[in-house]
Amino acid sequence: MQVSQQTKRSGCFRVLESQLIHQDGFVMEWPEMGFVAMTSPNDPKPSIVLSAAQEVIG
Repeated sequence: MQVSQQTKRSGCFRVLESQLIHQDGFVMEWPEMGFVAMTSPNDPKPSIVLSAAQEVIG
């Protein structure tokens, strides 16, 4: 019996997907430990100042 290339590939993907590295999940944000995607309370305050002509002056 001849096994098609698609069957071999599917079996390979099943093995890869069963490994722990591929079973990760989402983590809730935890600012105290630095697990924040955006707008962390520890982010520095913006310090760029623009003039009326939209030039950086500070």
